Amino acid sequence: MGNCCASRSRPDGGTSKLAYNTDGTPYSGSFMSSVRREFRRLKDRTNKFFKPAEAGLATDADDGFGDNIMSDPDEDIPDMSPSNIAKMAAKYKGDEAQQLNQARDAKDIPFLAHLLSSNKKVKAQKSKIHPWADNPKTVGALAASQLAIFAGEDDKKKRAIMNAGGLQKLVKFLAGTSVDKKETAVIALVFLSEGDADVRAEIRDNGAFRPLITLASSKKPGMRAAVIKVLRNLYFDNEEAQNSFIEAGGIRMLIQQLAHKSVEVVAEALIGLEDLIVRGEDLIAENAEMVKDAINVKTFKKLLVSPTREVKDAATYLQARFDELDGKNVDPGIPEADAEDEEEYD
Repeated sequence: MGNCCASRSRPDGGTSKLAYNTDGTPYSGSFMSSVRREFRRLKDRTNKFFKPAEAGLATDADDGFGDNIMSDPDEDIPDMSPSNIAKMAAKYKGDEAQQLNQARDAKDIPFLAHLLSSNKKVKAQKSKIHPWADNPKTVGALAASQLAIFAGEDDKKKRAIMNAGGLQKLVKFLAGTSVDKKETAVIALVFLSEGDADVRAEIRDNGAFRPLITLASSKKPGMRAAVIKVLRNLYFDNEEAQNSFIEAGGIRMLIQQLAHKSVEVVAEALIGLEDLIVRGEDLIAENAEMVKDAINVKTFKKLLVSPTREVKDAATYLQARFDELDGKNVDPGIPEADAEDEEEYD
């Protein structure tokens, strides 16, 4: 698995760094000013893993996470009426599978969003094209895979997918019976939940929390980690979203992940718990109390001494939040680190 570097991406596209003590250990002092800025330091492994090229989705485009484009009152909202969809389809030849290939080449996001509804069977490739997801078996799942690629390119394409009704369909996939559609929807939502606040809000408004929490019980570790990644993006730094996640059983789900054998799943769950008990630079005492009361002390103590650095670091910083809640000052006396003194590790 290897150690990850210490900067950690945020759904708004920013990153933050972790300061280290002179002996190389993470600085976990009291959460005064600098530590409040520094605690979000774990680079999200799934953010790297789910870049299109590394997720088995071929693309030559640069990933454009972090533009954080907000609503544009003049942006085009496509006409998705049946009559206009028929006009779109008339531009392409052949059956839906052939039309999908042509629409992909034309970067016709509205028509690809329309094809999400297709259940036409396609011949699945024999070789596995994604590390954990099943190969797409329908035109709808293939359309979701292509939209995932576009969503990973820039925020304008995310908004185009939203404006064409794609988010609603992808969220609907989560609660469906088609395995390939569920999995491609999760992959697409990993990209879509990064960067644009309006897109995240639209995903939440379409009721994504409950089906995602259900999918966190998947037998595939990669699926679990991806689901948690999406959920974290959706509730990050948002009071209403955090409350909705908690009401949907989110705390219990994340704590259950801490006993999983996958390092990736455990690390994501720990970061998810930390994201749930902070807003901006401030500890949310009510949320922190709920997490602290629900967590299994024996399991958590093991994570604090985990031989895997990303797990140990995430557990250490969650413990520091609990110490802050209890009013403890665990400042080892290390002076506040300047930006130039902060260090990242590979």
